[in-house]
Amino acid sequence: MTLSKKQSGKYLYNLNGELAPVDEYWCREGFGDGSVRVSSGRRAGAVAIDVEALEVERCIQSFSAQWREQGGREVSVDYALHPQAVRVVRREGAVVREEELDCTTGKTLLFPLMRIYVGAVIEGLLAAGGSGCVVLPEIGVASDSLQLFEPRFSERRAELVISEVLQDSSGEERTCRRCRYLGDQYDEDASFWIGEDHLLERYQWRQDAARLWDVTLVRDD
Repeated sequence: MTLSKKQSGKYLYNLNGELAPVDEYWCREGFGDGSVRVSSGRRAGAVAIDVEALEVERCIQSFSAQWREQGGREVSVDYALHPQAVRVVRREGAVVREEELDCTTGKTLLFPLMRIYVGAVIEGLLAAGGSGCVVLPEIGVASDSLQLFEPRFSERRAELVISEVLQDSSGEERTCRRCRYLGDQYDEDASFWIGEDHLLERYQWRQDAARLWDVTLVRDD
C-alpha cells in the first residue's frame, strides 16, 4: 500500500483502566519513491524521546533517536540496516561511539521504540515465517550512560490469531488482525491488533499482577 497523504495521531496509554501520563505522538508522510518518513515522540515524566525513521516497503531501514532529560542530559543515536550488518552511531556530548553489528543469520528488523513502528515489525516477522531478530535501542538502564541507547538484540516471534473488528476512538469499525508478539517482556497473554493500514491499532499487555496496560491508536484525520 502506498501512503497517499500525510497521517498523524497519537497513542493513549491506559493503566488499569485509567489514563496514564504518557504523551506519544506520530506523523507519517509518503513520497513518490514509495518510501515513508515517520516522526514520533514520547513525553513521560522528565524524559522526552524523539525518533525520525525511514520506512521502505513497510520495513524500517534507518532511524535517528534522541533522549533528553530535564536538567540537560542528551543522548542521540543513528541506526541503519544494511544487507549484512546494523550500523550504530551513538553520541553523548563530545563522546561518539560507532559499531557495526553482524546480522547475517536469520531475519533482522529494526524497532525504533515507539508504538507506531510495531505494525511494521510484526508484519516483518510474519512475512519471514514468524520469527527473527529485532534490534532496538536499550532504554531500560537510563541511569547508565554507557548502556542507554546501546543496541539490544531480541529474538521475537509473531503469530496471527484471528481477524476481528475493533471500534476505534472515533467510533468507526476497523477490521484488524489480532496477533501475538512474543519475546522479552511479551508472552502469550499479550495481544496486538494490526489494522488494514498496517498500523498498530491497539495492544493489551499485563506487565505484572498489578499492572494491565491497554494502549489505543487515535488518528487526527
